[in-house]
Amino acid sequence: MSAINDSNWQLIMDSHQIAIAKTPFIDIYFIPVSENSCVLTKEAILSDEEIIYCNRFLKEKDRVTKKISRIITKEILSALSKTPVEQICISRNHFGKPYWDNINAIYFNISDTADAILLGVSSAQIGVDIECNNMLFDYKQIVADYFKEKEMEVINQSINPIQTFYQLWVRKEALLKAVGTGLDVLTIDEIGWDIQLYQYGSYSLAFAVPEGNYAIRFFKYIATKF
Repeated sequence: MSAINDSNWQLIMDSHQIAIAKTPFIDIYFIPVSENSCVLTKEAILSDEEIIYCNRFLKEKDRVTKKISRIITKEILSALSKTPVEQICISRNHFGKPYWDNINAIYFNISDTADAILLGVSSAQIGVDIECNNMLFDYKQIVADYFKEKEMEVINQSINPIQTFYQLWVRKEALLKAVGTGLDVLTIDEIGWDIQLYQYGSYSLAFAVPEGNYAIRFFKYIATKF
């Protein structure tokens, strides 16, 4: 696990500030929800299917988060692929993993928690996950249901068990999302996968990609008002 701080993130305020890497790449975007509400004025770029998906969430905060997430994702994919944003249609597989059928070999994955969205964009299949560490959260039942015995031992022997829980959780989720399956599948072979784990303040985050040499960039996205 690596610590990451504000100096590690390159601040961007518009998707057109990003140029696609010429080598195999991984771009990780940290998107504060409360600092990107202005992008909701671009809701028209979302398809009817995407609007229906976002609006199915009961809480207004969740609906807003999903819309911001989709709008910024589509704009970034558009900028990197040189594809008009209205031609980018994000679908979901039967496990709920979002994907974009494209000829540009650009892959992405999204996660959100509290006031943050994490977006991973890569030249290879990628899974990302982010969780805000709630130190009062009762995690023991989740550990019993979804963690293997060795993982449970690591948590129980940790100096900070709940933070260790979150770190193992995002690591597990990132790999499952990269593979494109759900939490019901607990025994995925990690061989051939590169899984990287970070702690950013109160957030645990991780990404998983096939093993390889990648140029990794970290961006914090705060949209300008327009």
